[in-house]
Amino acid sequence: MWPTGRGCLFGQACGVAEPAVDERLRCPHQQHPRVPCRAQLLGEYRQRGQFPQQLQELLAVSRRAFPAGHPFATVRVIPEGEPLPPIWVLASSGETAAMAGSMGLGYGFARHFSPAPPLPAIRAYRAAFTPSDQFPAPHVILGVAVICAPTDEEADYLATSSDVVWVRRHRGDMRPFPSPEEASRYAFRPEDRPLIDANRQRQFVGSPGRVVSLLEQISEETGADELMVTTMMYGKAERLRSYELLAREWGTRRSHKMV
Repeated sequence: MWPTGRGCLFGQACGVAEPAVDERLRCPHQQHPRVPCRAQLLGEYRQRGQFPQQLQELLAVSRRAFPAGHPFATVRVIPEGEPLPPIWVLASSGETAAMAGSMGLGYGFARHFSPAPPLPAIRAYRAAFTPSDQFPAPHVILGVAVICAPTDEEADYLATSSDVVWVRRHRGDMRPFPSPEEASRYAFRPEDRPLIDANRQRQFVGSPGRVVSLLEQISEETGADELMVTTMMYGKAERLRSYELLAREWGTRRSHKMV
């Protein structure tokens, strides 16, 4: 997400990074999952009213476009002559979608933790899109949360850990992920049910066949150019297995469709 510093400082950091990267860096974004980007994905600024100004500053300092007399007119990014890498706006609502499109930027929607539907935001982004040098066409990355296991029953069991975490965090309880065994013993309250339902709605939980079918459906519905998959679950082995099962099923379906 956007750092607390000014756009000129962020621009300098990106200017240093750009010559060293070929495809994509992985950038930590505060408490959010790690987000893929060629050099940096920009999130909504904490003070929402300042985000457009901050973004304009970032672009202006890179292009040396501040007018004479502006406080930042003499600021220089080191090293000079290095353009900013492609910029993406990462959002969890539709507030910045049209702005990202009108500025010719990439757009990432964080469905993996956002309760907001992604389609209205993506439509607004595409409708407002103006081609740019970095993005001649609109490009959307959709973040999705996946819990995949050999069977639907096991995946549902593993997902109980995230149910507990979701309920706890809405109460201000930031304890680590519980094991599925611990989660199965958790005493949910009747008022927790809407939170649990909301948690499950933002995730794709199930066997490989079920999860891939759901991902294909949302990909088709939203027209996303890429899916960014994150798996938040207890146990490193289970997380790795989830990715492996998903990749294997996805690859199998792609190969069948090409035949």
